[in-house]
Amino acid sequence: MKKLLIIICSFLLLSCGQKSNYEQYSSKWYSISYPKGWIVQEFNNQLVDVGIGKTNGDVAFSILHFSTNYSLEEVNRMGNEDLVSGGEEILSNKKTIIDGKTCYITEIYLYQKQISYTFKENTNVYNIKFTSPNGWLDENKDIINNIINSFKIK
Repeated sequence: MKKLLIIICSFLLLSCGQKSNYEQYSSKWYSISYPKGWIVQEFNNQLVDVGIGKTNGDVAFSILHFSTNYSLEEVNRMGNEDLVSGGEEILSNKKTIIDGKTCYITEIYLYQKQISYTFKENTNVYNIKFTSPNGWLDENKDIINNIINSFKIK
């Protein structure tokens, strides 16, 4: 019993420490956490809402949202067709559940690896795309998972 209590307390301390290493970005549509020290750049256009990344350029992610009557499956199919027609290679495309929401995770390659997460709630589609010119995405899956799992639609 004492061992179990120590394990639980250690886990709670690690979890709290992990959260304190993150900051939160919030818009009127969603919120998301990202590692402290990363920079945030908001955009006023229809392509991207915000870009967040490391100051040295090792990794960045962008978030966009838009409204559509197409299903998530149709949005995923049309998005993948656009990527391929633009010369990008789709390395993988899988449907999964993240935080109770259906999501397509698509790994893409054109000069650098990208991982795209696409969600839909009601008529709103949300896309979070990570980009890195080196192996950062493969080496830091825990950070990516923390960021994605922190994503909350308002």
